[in-house]
Amino acid sequence: MSPSGTERVLYSFKGGRDGAEPFAGLIAMNGKLYGTTAYGGESQYGGSLGVKGLGTVFEVTTSGKERVLYRFKGGNDSAIPMADLIAVKGVLYGTTLAAVFKVNTSGEEHVLYRFKGGKDGALAMAPLIAVGDKFYSTTYQGGMNNEGTVFVVDASGKHRVLYSFAGGDDGAYPSAGLVDVNGTLYGTTAGGGGSGGGTSGGIVGDGTVYEVSTSGDEGVVYSFEGSYPYGDGANPVAGLVAVKRKLYGTTRDGGANDDGTVFEVLAD
Repeated sequence: MSPSGTERVLYSFKGGRDGAEPFAGLIAMNGKLYGTTAYGGESQYGGSLGVKGLGTVFEVTTSGKERVLYRFKGGNDSAIPMADLIAVKGVLYGTTLAAVFKVNTSGEEHVLYRFKGGKDGALAMAPLIAVGDKFYSTTYQGGMNNEGTVFVVDASGKHRVLYSFAGGDDGAYPSAGLVDVNGTLYGTTAGGGGSGGGTSGGIVGDGTVYEVSTSGDEGVVYSFEGSYPYGDGANPVAGLVAVKRKLYGTTRDGGANDDGTVFEVLAD
């Protein structure tokens, strides 16, 4: 069967000051599309990564006209955005590996919070979620146990760690963002969980689905039981989607063929 879809390239990144390697998806706002490139932008190297440029925020129209809104500078600014943006009241908010930032459509950027890389969190790879007047997300590492955090930051830049993952039965290394279900936040950790699990890419455990309140009370909703020959699934690295009281997601590994699963879990 031949493909039925029709595809058209809207824009091809040029690298350099233009931008390169967009890891994240797009969002639509006021008839235009907005996203990030992890690299490209300023003409300098991304530290030990050896990749030229520190990332951009860009705008592109549905006819393919692209404009770089902002080029990250590193240092006191930040670098390497890998997650989707969100839009709140016409302003774009996002994360880089080391900061939470906002940028308007005129290209004026401001760092709301810069992670110190210790107990406050490290490696912010997930998108933000807006709940009321605050923003919530996760860091892959850092926290009290260096197993990752759930954090909250407000528009003034005040940051607080809601929860530090403990590994083991608890969960470890959240690479995905959060979903809000009636005021409770749900997410996944790539490692940890009650099974003890195997080791994949240096991650111990098969992962969890967890819930956390906006006051920081956390609980494991489900612990994955492992890879092949178990049919359960292992290592969820992506976020969840909520449909009524059920949560849906994917595991990278495990399942009947050890090639990953699509799963459903009931929210508490």
